[in-house]
Amino acid sequence: MKNLTNLWLDKENQLNVVLEGGEKFKLSLPIEPYFYIDQKKEKVASFWLRKYGIDGTVQETNLKTIKGEPVSKVTVEEPNQRYVLAQVLPTYEFDVPYLFQVREVLGWRTGLDYRTIYFDIEWDSEHNIVAIGVCDNSNELVLSGDEQTILDDFLKILNSSDLAVSYGGNEFDVPILEKALRRYGLSLPYTHFLDFEILLQSYGQRQLPSYKLEWVSEFYLGRKRKYSGSIKGLSQEQIEERVLDDTQILVELEKKLRLVEVAIRKAYLSNLFPEDTYFVSHCIEALLLVKAHQLGYVLNNRGEGRVEGKHSGAYVMKPPEANKIFENVAYFDLKSLYPSIIVNFGVSPDPEKKLYPELLKELIRLREVYKDDYAMEQALKLIANGMYGYLTSPNSRVFSMELGDFVATKGREILTHLINEVSEKYPVLAGDTDSVFVQLPLEQVEQVKNSLEESIKNKFGVEFRIDLKDYFKKLFFFRKGRGKADVAKKRYAGINMQDKLVLTGVEAIRSDIPEVVSRFQETLIRMFLDGYSRESIQDFIKSYRDSLFLFPVEDFVIYRNLGKGEGKYKVTPAHLRAYKEAKARGIEITEDKIPYLWVSGKPVFYEEGKSYQVDVKYYWEHYFEGVIERTLGGHKK
Repeated sequence: MKNLTNLWLDKENQLNVVLEGGEKFKLSLPIEPYFYIDQKKEKVASFWLRKYGIDGTVQETNLKTIKGEPVSKVTVEEPNQRYVLAQVLPTYEFDVPYLFQVREVLGWRTGLDYRTIYFDIEWDSEHNIVAIGVCDNSNELVLSGDEQTILDDFLKILNSSDLAVSYGGNEFDVPILEKALRRYGLSLPYTHFLDFEILLQSYGQRQLPSYKLEWVSEFYLGRKRKYSGSIKGLSQEQIEERVLDDTQILVELEKKLRLVEVAIRKAYLSNLFPEDTYFVSHCIEALLLVKAHQLGYVLNNRGEGRVEGKHSGAYVMKPPEANKIFENVAYFDLKSLYPSIIVNFGVSPDPEKKLYPELLKELIRLREVYKDDYAMEQALKLIANGMYGYLTSPNSRVFSMELGDFVATKGREILTHLINEVSEKYPVLAGDTDSVFVQLPLEQVEQVKNSLEESIKNKFGVEFRIDLKDYFKKLFFFRKGRGKADVAKKRYAGINMQDKLVLTGVEAIRSDIPEVVSRFQETLIRMFLDGYSRESIQDFIKSYRDSLFLFPVEDFVIYRNLGKGEGKYKVTPAHLRAYKEAKARGIEITEDKIPYLWVSGKPVFYEEGKSYQVDVKYYWEHYFEGVIERTLGGHKK
């Protein structure tokens, strides 16, 4: 049988199957839903089956819990009955989705070949849909006319598609679409819907000032969105231009970033569907379930076995001095340190110590196999790198604070050994978790790297790979904060061998800092690293301050997530004050982040196209002065 592109249960409890290429068929439930219990609870389980009138069975198995206790299998008639019995029985894996059980038991696999469309929807103030833009691999079109015609045409497209990708669709487009369909007694087909905005955020992309489509388009594609803002006042022709342009932007973003492609491959590797992979923990969980069963184990329900307390943290060596320029600095990285510790030291929650190491070995092997396939290699990397976090997550099925502590402790030992070894010949400037900054000549890098790998092998009896992550011609570390001379951790700026300015943990790359401050700090850092005199830097600072009134208002806008929401802060922050003020004026706010300005010492909600008298003095005192102090300090060389 071909691989799956969709699988769902309908209202009649019929299993609907869609294969790659579009072939569809229905089945009665092919397997009985099941879960596991301790064998000593068999009589109790039989009692509750009779009590609830469920025609189920209780059977002994050769499986055990990861603590080595034998379990029995309980089968029921319908998937939801598992949740009823879990209220009165201690269970294992009752919360594994039935459709995942079907795929595992029958050996069905999800596929790679999804019939994919990209779409965007425009609606009026009454939430009536006025246009839908649609693109696939070869065609693009705009659906327009009366709302019912638009919906009928779009449903035809969805019914011949496997995957529909939107931008912000989970929050806006899909709910609007569902609401419109209900008006005509219609409903969405069982197409997979994937939100590109969530993919962008969950894959750790740069924190942008906003994830609004116009910001993302300008940052990644260098082009503006057509008719940005509300559609109020636009003609129907302009609305159709905009909806098609938004859809084209989405297609271009995918071509550049390939996030949908990576999501499909994560789903393929873990036998899930693309929308199940926003969080890599879901992929890890699926892989662990299958691997555990192969080894003769069942896993806990999600979140069971959690305990209070915190596990040990990673080793951090603070930089020696803030605002001092260091030259010729190698940035070494212990590649995949935590996954390597898990594999090399047999870290696993099962008695045989096979579950975690064997799965990680397979992921590492596949990374080598797919090293020339960017999307597959990225999917494997994300899953492998997330496995330590899943082990230490209280919501996982294999949570273990003890094992998490072992990995972190071993990581500290290895990094400490590395620092001690290299510091015998070269100055070590900083270290954190799996990386170190070392001052040494470029021509010595390869020799030092090889020597450290050999030293770690001799000390710990296992091999670890060390990579040169970057090499800086000049580098400095920042102060902790305003009025503090202490050096900050994980905040540095440097110029590498490609003459690229590398910034980590500084204001210039933070999403809640206005553009006018970010550009100022980047220039200030460059001048400092390039060796400009104190006088030249002071001249630049004065000139920038004197010309602030010339910058466009948009450059002063600050973007902050609403966060906890109204009524949940002890002290009301600026962005929430601006939000409340805007709501009081009847402004409809649909932003993912709250945009605001400082005007006369007060935060004011920012509306595009409106005139504002920016409080330049406030910005200078509260943003620029702190940036200058943290960046320059005493301007030591």
